[in-house]
Amino acid sequence: MQSDELTRLAALEKDPAVIYAVDRDMRLMYCNAAWDRFALENGGEDWLRDRNLSTDLMAVIPPPLRGFYCQAWAEVRRTGRPWDHEYECSSPGLLRRFHMHVTLLPRACEHGPLVS
Repeated sequence: MQSDELTRLAALEKDPAVIYAVDRDMRLMYCNAAWDRFALENGGEDWLRDRNLSTDLMAVIPPPLRGFYCQAWAEVRRTGRPWDHEYECSSPGLLRRFHMHVTLLPRACEHGPLVS
């Protein structure tokens, strides 16, 4: 890895937002520390990043939403333009609203979208 890539990776690792990257086949290839914090705070020990790299992201997206996300992420890959999406992901006792930002990694020909 080059120095600028290591610097960028260190910044992603410290970012408080959940950030993950997937490859062209929608398999998880990177999750930052915020991913693990969110999993632990919400009873998702089985979803810690060290257990889930290479997992098909579509396996954790409810079937009715898969087409929506696949279409949006395919558009990001096709056009290279970022995509933003507001959504709710509440638990029984907590209302949660999130903002998703999807962009291509710098070497877009080798990787799929980066999601935060």
